[in-house]
Amino acid sequence: MNHRLTEFEIEIENYKMKSDQKIQGWLKQAFSKKYTKVLDAGCGLGGGFCNILCLLPTPYRTTTISYNGIDLIPLSNTKRFLEEHLPSFFDDKNCIDIDLNMKEVSMLTPPNNLIGSCDLVMAIGTLHHTPGVKESLIATLKCVRSGGYYLGWIINEQKPLRAITDQFFRDYFSQFTNLSECEEELHALVEIFQALSESVGDKTIIIKNNLEFMGLSPGEYGLQSLLYDYIVKCYHRSGVDPRWNIYSLFDWFNPEFYHQTSREQLDKLIQSIDCVEPIDIVTKASGHFFFLKVT
Repeated sequence: MNHRLTEFEIEIENYKMKSDQKIQGWLKQAFSKKYTKVLDAGCGLGGGFCNILCLLPTPYRTTTISYNGIDLIPLSNTKRFLEEHLPSFFDDKNCIDIDLNMKEVSMLTPPNNLIGSCDLVMAIGTLHHTPGVKESLIATLKCVRSGGYYLGWIINEQKPLRAITDQFFRDYFSQFTNLSECEEELHALVEIFQALSESVGDKTIIIKNNLEFMGLSPGEYGLQSLLYDYIVKCYHRSGVDPRWNIYSLFDWFNPEFYHQTSREQLDKLIQSIDCVEPIDIVTKASGHFFFLKVT
């Protein structure tokens, strides 16, 4: 995974998070103290953390955040990215002091100095790309202090056609060891997906009949979300550097591990772990947000 250059799924999921007041409520709980120690497990460039701060109301942005990132990539790039982008999230740049403590380690073996010391552990779009979801969850939960919180997002059990198209792309892109080897193909895909997204825009469709073979129930769907959740990963982010969309595709289709977890499986997994209180779980077509408290 040393090719990993950016957060992937959080960039798209952020749109869904913004409309979910429940998740904002979780963040208010997690950042209610004047000092908050955060572990971003599988941090990538730190884009997930930046998006979390976007959702956090200004009064809850604590005076001091001790930010700790762990991943298998060289984290000097993460440090530079956060130092460049974090000031833009605050009206007064002096209202927050962020310590960037970076460790290049596996989620299965977090640093000893973080064990039992964090107020919030984040694992956004990373647990499913480790050797085991449960093992990685337990390992990173050990970093949460008693009374602290854990915020995660993992892939849902994918819809039949989306699973097929994902596997098609994964079969192809798994042969490459770094992004530069397949950047031209990814750039072409991004251009196709961008054209599709711009053509679809904000259009919606009403599905009147149950399409069980596609996992589709009757209801109103945004066409972009329908395409993304049920057919192929082609949701395009406008207004960002095109490289981010390229990195996002590579980061999704290339990793060795790719676990899918149904809601039933996630419920059983959480229930099997001692000293954890599940506060809530929000399940969407693409994945599950979950918020836990360590007792």
